[in-house]
Amino acid sequence: MTPPPSTETDPLDPRVARSKTRVLESARELLTESGAQSLTIERIVDRSGVAKTTIYRHWNSLAEVMADMVRVHRPPMPEPDLDHGFEHALRTFVLTYIERIAVPESSWLIAAMFELNLHMPEVRQASSVERSQVGEGMRAIIGLGVQEGVLPADIDPLMVARLLSGPSIVSLLGGEAEVAVEMARYALDRFLVSYGVTACGSD
Repeated sequence: MTPPPSTETDPLDPRVARSKTRVLESARELLTESGAQSLTIERIVDRSGVAKTTIYRHWNSLAEVMADMVRVHRPPMPEPDLDHGFEHALRTFVLTYIERIAVPESSWLIAAMFELNLHMPEVRQASSVERSQVGEGMRAIIGLGVQEGVLPADIDPLMVARLLSGPSIVSLLGGEAEVAVEMARYALDRFLVSYGVTACGSD
């Protein structure tokens, strides 16, 4: 007779979900309290109450735990709205993205990812997924700008994304989340004016 399958690693088992949530939340708390260099599996075990053997059933390393923590807490990427023209699409995409990462529930993640990227390749990979998603949305928007004759065909969408989000990211790293959206508006206005689009503030 075949024994019933173990539920210890079954992702649908609510006990597994609760354990993983405790581990990831404990990792987040320790990261924000003490920084990446002080993180260890042992400290996560102590904080979460989840056994080390259980943690290693779900993740192979501390870096994998932290990469999952980033994925869980990262806000969703906005979908580009291409139905109302290039300027509307660009402003809406950039401002929605900055608004989502500037709220207190998300703004801490910017500094955390910056620190984690220096120490853990798996977290850098998680960050590259986000950059890819930003790049895909921006490519669609920049393509629309090229079609409308506003932008040159050789413009680099990822460089535009970095240019427009960079000032806001610096604000968040400096603990000035309250000005992040305004910095994005300013960067958008300057960028659009440089290509002959009259700045209109915001949509």
